[in-house]
Amino acid sequence: MTRQVRDVMHAGVVACDERTTLRDVLRMMVDNTIRSIVVTDSNCALCGIVSQTDLVNASLEHAEDWAQMPVTAIMTRNVLTVKPETDVDEATKVLVINHVHRIIVVDSNDPCVAVGVLSMSDVVRDMMEDD
Repeated sequence: MTRQVRDVMHAGVVACDERTTLRDVLRMMVDNTIRSIVVTDSNCALCGIVSQTDLVNASLEHAEDWAQMPVTAIMTRNVLTVKPETDVDEATKVLVINHVHRIIVVDSNDPCVAVGVLSMSDVVRDMMEDD
């Protein structure tokens, strides 16, 4: 049976707006035990993503002032997305081909609204359940 992204993704997202500082993003990650935060614009539309790796790199490159930088300074703007009804195998190809660890799942009717995250860990967990 073909599984859809909605069957294995983490539903819901933790998001911040474009003005959020990196220190606040770090706090959100720690408080929510997550590795990435979705960034939204003033209209609450998806405009980027920032990962814990991005934060670590920023702290190394900007040792003195990284914590006060806005998330827009380091976020990935060209976010890869899939829809909930996308086949898990197809979504996995997107992850592998693009060398990323997670992709944002967007609403089927509004691609600016994030509804979940699909990570490589989710895919691996799903593979184990198939055995």
